[in-house]
Amino acid sequence: MTHHRLTTLATAVVFATLLASGCARDDTASLVSSAKDYLAKSDVRAAIIQLRNARQKAPDNAEVRFLLGRALLDTGDAPAAVTELRRAYELRHPADEVVPLLAQALVTTGDSRKAISEFGSTTLADAKARASLATMLAVAHIAQADFKQARAAVQAALSADPGNVRANVALARLAVRDNDPVGAVGALDTALTTAPNDVEALVLKSELANAQGKRGEALRLLEQARLANPTSLHPRFALVSQHVGAGELDKADAVVAEMKRISPDDFRTVYSDALVRLSKGEAAKARDLSQTLLNARSDHVPTLYIAGLANYQLKNWVVAEEMLRKVIAQVPDDPGPRRVLVAGYLRAGRTTQATEAVDMALRRMPDDVVLLRLAGEARIQSGSATEAARYYERAASLEKQGNVAQLRLAQIRLATGDTGRAMGDLERLAAGDPTGVQADLALYTAHLRRREYDKALQAAASVEKKQSGTALPHELRGIVYSFQRKMKEARIEFERALEIDPKRLASARSLAMIDLQEGKAANAQARYEKMIQADPKAEQPIIALAEVQALSGAPPADVKATLERAIAANPGAPGARVALVTHYRRIGDAKAALESARAAVTALPGEAGLLELFGALQLSTGESAQARDTFTRLSQLMPNSPVPLLRLSEAHVANRDFVSALDVQRKALALQPDYMPTVVAIATTYLIAGKPDDAVAEARKLQRERPKAAIGYTLEAEILTAQKKFAEATVPMKEALARQPSAMLATRQFALLNAAERSSEANAFADRWMKEHPKDAAFLSMVGQQRQSRKDVAGATAAYRAALDIDPDNIIVLNNLAWMLNEQGRPEAREYAERAFRLAPLQPNVVDTYGTVLVRSGDTKRGLEMIRMAMNLQPGDARFRVNYARGLAKTGDKAGARRELEQVVSTSPGSPAKAEAEQLLRQL
Repeated sequence: MTHHRLTTLATAVVFATLLASGCARDDTASLVSSAKDYLAKSDVRAAIIQLRNARQKAPDNAEVRFLLGRALLDTGDAPAAVTELRRAYELRHPADEVVPLLAQALVTTGDSRKAISEFGSTTLADAKARASLATMLAVAHIAQADFKQARAAVQAALSADPGNVRANVALARLAVRDNDPVGAVGALDTALTTAPNDVEALVLKSELANAQGKRGEALRLLEQARLANPTSLHPRFALVSQHVGAGELDKADAVVAEMKRISPDDFRTVYSDALVRLSKGEAAKARDLSQTLLNARSDHVPTLYIAGLANYQLKNWVVAEEMLRKVIAQVPDDPGPRRVLVAGYLRAGRTTQATEAVDMALRRMPDDVVLLRLAGEARIQSGSATEAARYYERAASLEKQGNVAQLRLAQIRLATGDTGRAMGDLERLAAGDPTGVQADLALYTAHLRRREYDKALQAAASVEKKQSGTALPHELRGIVYSFQRKMKEARIEFERALEIDPKRLASARSLAMIDLQEGKAANAQARYEKMIQADPKAEQPIIALAEVQALSGAPPADVKATLERAIAANPGAPGARVALVTHYRRIGDAKAALESARAAVTALPGEAGLLELFGALQLSTGESAQARDTFTRLSQLMPNSPVPLLRLSEAHVANRDFVSALDVQRKALALQPDYMPTVVAIATTYLIAGKPDDAVAEARKLQRERPKAAIGYTLEAEILTAQKKFAEATVPMKEALARQPSAMLATRQFALLNAAERSSEANAFADRWMKEHPKDAAFLSMVGQQRQSRKDVAGATAAYRAALDIDPDNIIVLNNLAWMLNEQGRPEAREYAERAFRLAPLQPNVVDTYGTVLVRSGDTKRGLEMIRMAMNLQPGDARFRVNYARGLAKTGDKAGARRELEQVVSTSPGSPAKAEAEQLLRQL
């Protein structure tokens, strides 16, 4: 109420002053003159009132439109400024005055492309005007990540007007981007020599000082900007962020109060208020304020983030998830929203989503310690304790201080063989923390990974002392017993965990896996139904129920009905919709999968994962034109990722539009210059288009433009490889490796040498690489696969074993090694197959390998159950049915084996498994 009275009083005072001064005349000239007086006094709000009145009387007055646009831009209302300045331009207001401001307004609204396309070739008469326009074009190019053009524009601006303040600020921003703080400060000092109190220069210099740890200097600069610019919100906006970041919430509150006096309805004022409310724990107020902002600017990323955090604190998880996903779509490289999203999934018990989200985040930010810890927690919750250890250990190498760092350091020592010291550190840390269990969990996972099961149980007992009455200790013991194949004891522990926490999905899932192995799928289904009855809107237990139905061979219609229940329970979440599409793909119903994905995208149009899935299905079913439109939408949702662009280029290739495909691929390459899939895509497109010489020319152009980068040489090697010129391809690949000695490129060179029939040279290369990179498990894994494909059993086995010495839980290596050893009749195949199965109990190839090994080792009943599970996981893969038939034949059930093989022959005409099935039929 006070605010409204003050506003009314201020309006009355202004009106009375106008009357007293004899300015009551309301002709256009008088209104413009009055507005100019207000602008001279920095009273922009009053000037806007006068100019709007003048516009009403003279809508086609170019000067009125120009002055109003400039004033609106000064207040931060860039969208309205664009309207006014564009109209002024159309009414032929002098271009030297209006064009630089219109370009600035377009850039401020985020329409940088338009600013460049409209004014990139405009020539102005006045040098200062040219400098101003060039500066705004530089800012636009920076926004488009076109730094080469940005530098050219800045130099053009400084050539026209060496003292141009905005140009020097832009130069400083480019220097910051180039990690040149000295150059940035120099450019800002030049700007401040011309305009000592320039807001933008002072704020940017403050940011630089703060980044260098000079917080006092940063605050001094902001205070200088604030005092020198009494009506400017910009320095106050920056001050709020500084104070909030330092936890000085009362000071931040005081600055917000000042902003409210200057401009209470300005977007920045309301945003700052929401930020402070959130920081003070006033989540409901922060949510309401952020919603007000989103009504005006629905795609404003910082506001979406505040809304997501506020709803997260209020436990409005569906809304929080929606907001956070929108943030991630626009700023995929910011770890903050991804951390909150994963933490929210874990908090809600949605372990599968947490795992998927954190894995996706780590592909972009592999060194983010918080994400690595969250990945470890997700694995613990899902029962993959040994896999969790890898994430904790990775985090250890990145942390430098604190008790957590000591814990992680102990894990690193354990991983590098300093076992005695590592275990001693973990035991000391666990004993020294009377309430926390992080050290105990790390000790537990370490023992479990080393197969020291008794000691792992002791660590679980330590957790129980600190968290008595919780489900976690029972779950930990259940995992140990599962590893020991003590299924009766494991079942007791998981059931106890579920009694304590009836919503604990990880324990329910562990029990379901035991049920399925014992042929008791009905028990697993009944357990999930009980969880669903307790919380009908929780989608995850319903999805888990569908998973059990699918694994136990239930009719596809039953699985579909269950997944539709999950969608109805939580229509705003994508998980069940993705599961339904996956179900249709699993059973080979491409049409139903496509229609299901279409319905999902219609219901959740802003969900990037669903769009990508839908586009992929359109592409695979021949709807390439529609896929192009879908991937275009996806690229708009994820403008900073090369992946949607590559998918879009696939659609262009399918439509035989090679020009568009290559254009999109070059954009993807500009976003992430060393992203190998882009390189392969460019080479492939040229070759499909029948232009191998153009492809090589493109590669060599890249080599000239970036002589120190590997990308051009890699591209040439891929082009030659696609033409089966393997020997020639080794030459540019060697150059690529010299510039970027990565495991991926090393693997490609090893494969090329083998393909060129230079196996001795390939082996020498592999030996040399491993000597220089002794911890490169990925390279060893690929070497093993290459040797396995060439029937070099001894070489492949040696490579796989060496890879497991470095990375004991590598599922691909474990599975491949188990299969090879089983083919040789080696009994140790079972150990490796079991290890792979524990880590990936729902991966069809892993389950099939495990079942095949069990059958060969004499555990036929259980082995056949595993192979049947693999068949249910992937019904369209005829290999699993052949393996199942082979197992049936071994038990003497030749009739059953014949039925399975005949089905393969009749339903898999294009499958390599058909010939194998026909051969087995002849032997029965």
